[in-house]
Amino acid sequence: MNPFVYMLVIKPPSELALRLAMILLIAAALEALAGLLLIRRKTAAKTVLAALSFLSAAAALALLLITPGAGALDPMPRPELKPQGDPHDAAAAFFDALQAGDSETAEGLLDGEGRLLIGEATESEGAQRMLQALAGAYAVRLRGGSVVDGLDARQSASLTALDLNAVQAALNGETEAGLRELCEQRPRRFLADEAGAFLPEAAEEAWTAALSRVLEHPEEYTRTSELELQLHYTPLGWRISNAEELLCILNGGVLDGDVSEWAARSLKEASGELVYDRPVYTVAEDAPAGPAFDASNYVYTNDPAVVQQIVDSAAVLLDGQELCWNPSIQRLDGSKMICYCDDTILMICWKEIVNDCCLSFCEVKIAHGSQLRRALAGGSYSRGPGLRIRETEFAKSVNAVASINGDFYDYRNLGITVYQREVYRNNPALIDSCFFTASGDMLFSHRGELKEKGEAEQFVKDNDVVFGLAFGPILVENGEATHTASYPVGEVQFHYSRSAIGQMDSLHYLLMTAGFDAWYDNVPDINQTAQYIQAKGVDKAYALDGGGTAEIVVDGKAFNHVDFDTERPMSDIIYFVTALPEE
Repeated sequence: MNPFVYMLVIKPPSELALRLAMILLIAAALEALAGLLLIRRKTAAKTVLAALSFLSAAAALALLLITPGAGALDPMPRPELKPQGDPHDAAAAFFDALQAGDSETAEGLLDGEGRLLIGEATESEGAQRMLQALAGAYAVRLRGGSVVDGLDARQSASLTALDLNAVQAALNGETEAGLRELCEQRPRRFLADEAGAFLPEAAEEAWTAALSRVLEHPEEYTRTSELELQLHYTPLGWRISNAEELLCILNGGVLDGDVSEWAARSLKEASGELVYDRPVYTVAEDAPAGPAFDASNYVYTNDPAVVQQIVDSAAVLLDGQELCWNPSIQRLDGSKMICYCDDTILMICWKEIVNDCCLSFCEVKIAHGSQLRRALAGGSYSRGPGLRIRETEFAKSVNAVASINGDFYDYRNLGITVYQREVYRNNPALIDSCFFTASGDMLFSHRGELKEKGEAEQFVKDNDVVFGLAFGPILVENGEATHTASYPVGEVQFHYSRSAIGQMDSLHYLLMTAGFDAWYDNVPDINQTAQYIQAKGVDKAYALDGGGTAEIVVDGKAFNHVDFDTERPMSDIIYFVTALPEE
């Protein structure tokens, strides 16, 4: 029925104020209509009718406002609610929708605000994996029937759901283990910044993989809760009213934020405090030999693909550096390549023919500067001709993975000689000297430099020099080959077997000998030697004693052909060792 008619005709007389207001409004309308009919006539009646219309409408409005309970502003009477249906069925419908993944229907059965995580969308791979596990872990048992009290009801339930707090506890350890594994597989520059903090991409990769491992067995991280559901009857039917408590359980204990925020917090907790700390092994400077190496790590092959596999396995050690060796090198026909690799050292040896000369190369990358060492026959510095040892025996005695002859320091009294940080000779007027620092860098002093008293000692101290060589000349400096017209040692103008050491990059070296091998006899002079090793991309290179002394030893055997097929006993060698502890 029309509310206006209802109030005028059916309402009881007690609501007199409302009836009067309605009459005044009708009078105002009639007065306004009469005024419109007289609108074209010039008469005072129009003014009177307009005033009466205004006063009648104003009186009606005032009556309605000042009379409480008159009924005009009251809402229409609401019918009395009578519960229909069984609240047990509403609870069952909620959990059926939940287990079917229909979050929209499930949320519609809640009386109040709240949302289920399983209904949210995310681009995070890890968060998606968590949502799948969360949805798959739900299990519910409604115990008994519901108890109804007017518009309210109670329903006991046993609810099993994933506990994300338990998942997080396991995830923290798994993420750390995953990052440690990445540290063993990839160069540091792809994983951490200069301060050691893991890069976001690396941390998320480890966290996502860890989450997948943890959630392979979600049953280990579920929790069963006994819950009394509170339901309330509304015009839409029975609805669960204690939604906050229920959602806390169903969302795995996540109280706030969406699934992406959970993922961000989880990642931060699992990896935020971790730093890159891959073990760095070192060898004591005063150790008489390096740790024993694993001879089974030596690989002899004619197949470049085999070497490439070894190179690939050393990606962490190489830390993005490019090797001089590559599969396309034209090697000496029938010659084998020799490799050695562990977590702290990579070595590759091969032979090439250049200008009818056989060049033997040994490329070495180490993890720490202490793996590049110098050994003197007898274990101490000799100020005159002292003990001499063949290099193959020498190398075995110090556990050298690879070695090359030194400068034959006790045969002459030229240059600057340093051993175990002590300057034993300072006669730099005629020859170049080469120094090796604790960090593994090669440094040069040119002939005539550091000749004042104390200059060499200060140089050694300032640059953290561990040992120095006195032969030369400098072959390559700043990537450019030098030219030497004359030099007091090494018969530089003549063609002799040659020996040299160069540095490619940080902790990355190239050993080279040039000599008679496999009927190739065009041995170089010193300037050709400089060009040969410079062509391999070294930044620095220095000549060592040549002729019958020039020798690279690998796996306890001479790698290059030694002049006259006879090893020359020598006073010193430069060698590389593994840093892995023997245990």
